[in-house]
Amino acid sequence: SAGCERHGADCLLNVTTSRLDGSRMVESIRPMISPANLTLPSAKVSLLVLARGAGATVVALHPQVAVSAEGGVALWVVLTTLAEGRFSDNGFFVRPGHPRVVDFLPLDAGV
Repeated sequence: SAGCERHGADCLLNVTTSRLDGSRMVESIRPMISPANLTLPSAKVSLLVLARGAGATVVALHPQVAVSAEGGVALWVVLTTLAEGRFSDNGFFVRPGHPRVVDFLPLDAGV
């Protein structure tokens, strides 16, 4: 692969499926080799709890968390909390400059 080490130890494959209007449906990031053999730079992960609907075109019904990475791709980011509930997505990759926003779904919300 162009720009990768010989065996792809420093590369990830990013596949994005979009609708006809250009909006993203699914994004899948996969390592090119076994994760144990990756030689990617370390990533610094930051979290920001957003007010409901902050920065969104549609008002969110649940609190949201924006997850960002600096310095490298953050692999298999897992969000946990002592609050009763779950996150709308978990165990995902975050690329620098492409924050991931996930909803926190409280148990008492009936979801």
